[in-house]
Amino acid sequence: MRIGVDIRSLAETKPGGVTNYTRKLLEHLFRIDQTNEYILFSNSWAKPSNEFNQPNVRHKATRWPNKLFNSSIILTKKPYIDRLIGPIDLFFVPNINYISISSSCPEVITFHDLSFELYPQFLSHKRRLWHHFIAPRKLAMRANKIIAVSQNTRRDLIDLYDIPEDKIDVVYSGVETESIVNIKQSDINTVKSKYQLDKPYILTIGFLEPRKNISTLLPAFDEAKKRLPSSHQLIILGQPAWCQAELETARKKLKFGKDIRFIGYTSEQDKEALLKGAELFVYPSVYEGFGFPPIESIAAGTPVIASAASALPEVLRDSALFVQPYNTSELAQAIAQLIHQPELKEKLLKNRQDIINQFTWQKSAEETLNVFNNMKK
Repeated sequence: MRIGVDIRSLAETKPGGVTNYTRKLLEHLFRIDQTNEYILFSNSWAKPSNEFNQPNVRHKATRWPNKLFNSSIILTKKPYIDRLIGPIDLFFVPNINYISISSSCPEVITFHDLSFELYPQFLSHKRRLWHHFIAPRKLAMRANKIIAVSQNTRRDLIDLYDIPEDKIDVVYSGVETESIVNIKQSDINTVKSKYQLDKPYILTIGFLEPRKNISTLLPAFDEAKKRLPSSHQLIILGQPAWCQAELETARKKLKFGKDIRFIGYTSEQDKEALLKGAELFVYPSVYEGFGFPPIESIAAGTPVIASAASALPEVLRDSALFVQPYNTSELAQAIAQLIHQPELKEKLLKNRQDIINQFTWQKSAEETLNVFNNMKK
């Protein structure tokens, strides 16, 4: 088969979960599949990356200004991307985007979550407009096959979009854990020195947007500090987003606000070392379609507190301490409990290897390839 793949997300300068998903999935997919031919579509003035340099993979880049390209798809439903990149048997879209495909071209699309449908109030006005013009429901209805990254996302697609069950295949995302497992103490010491972390710290990771629920974590940490050794800090790692100013204001009003630090975006290497060096990891997100950071934390041997919401109980199973997302007191109690009870940490991490083995990019690539191959039957 000749398979087209939308790789426009790889142009992101500060990659998030979707970019990571696209890059890692393709990297492992191309390792196991030298039979099918892949044509990678991008729309950029930059020179195509050579990171996927092998005989059965080639790039096709257009040079449209993004706003013009997207507007053309919205207004005219053209250009047809499958015709831009030549005759193909299948087009794969790793995440919802501005897409127009001719009706004769089969399409597989990955849906990571439907947070934009369930919690539109968490989106900035700009992101709401983006989703409006993307028209995710139409994308889902038009696709021949949908990959959902969790059973939770699959249920949401069925419930919210009325998608037939047999149209959706669940293929869990992989998580890159080998580099995390192999981090040395010297790496941790280096990154602690870089960010001036000379005290024990609790870590959270995520875009500073309402869905990540940092607004509940801040007062919960402040409350937990009354029961903790005075040295503990809360470190918030993540790209600034549209609620950062509100979070900064809230931090300044807290009794222990000086022990809360926003350190912004970091490299992947620094993030992994920070995860492994943390005393515990807190993920109070209101909604996740999968949840990379808590799985990475478990791989690092750092115990996790997570929201009992959306896909998190599904993927973390008995390897996290779950709390209700908006219950500040419950979260504060969980933080204090995990720090004071080493035996609870050991219990949560007992099945660490099972989590690592469950979510590999090798497995994700194999199951995705099966979806592709089944399309031609």
